[in-house]
Amino acid sequence: MTKSQTKICNSCHTPNNTKTSNLKYGNCLSCRQKSHQRATRDTLPLKPQTILVLIFSTAALALIAISARSVYRQHIVFPYPQRGRALWYEFTKLEVAIPVMVLLLLATGLFATAIVTANYNKRFNSKPYKKTIIYSFCIGWLLHWFSIFFGHKIT
Repeated sequence: MTKSQTKICNSCHTPNNTKTSNLKYGNCLSCRQKSHQRATRDTLPLKPQTILVLIFSTAALALIAISARSVYRQHIVFPYPQRGRALWYEFTKLEVAIPVMVLLLLATGLFATAIVTANYNKRFNSKPYKKTIIYSFCIGWLLHWFSIFFGHKIT
């Protein structure tokens, strides 16, 4: 291995490239160990990252527009999949509240997913966003199935 290919470990060598007497590192074998190597993060290329952020954001805006339209008109129809076919339920007047909450929770989860995707290559604390994603999608899914009791089946 040539001198240009080797990297000198700062914990084993002094600035003058002379080896220190450090028992922990011995013959500088730790320079070749994985614990001393910098861990590389997975990176997402800019173009797919931008496309994913646009898809998540437009889907969230579409859900917000649908929920605003259903609040204004006091009417919405939701599908519920069951055994290979979809059952459609209609919600009118005050029954619209739960499907609108479902749509807004899904939009919140999509916006949080867009934020995590936009900052994927950067170092930032994504833990609160990931919790928001999980909770909004889970609660939205549960409310979606709970809203069956308030709707009217369309035959």
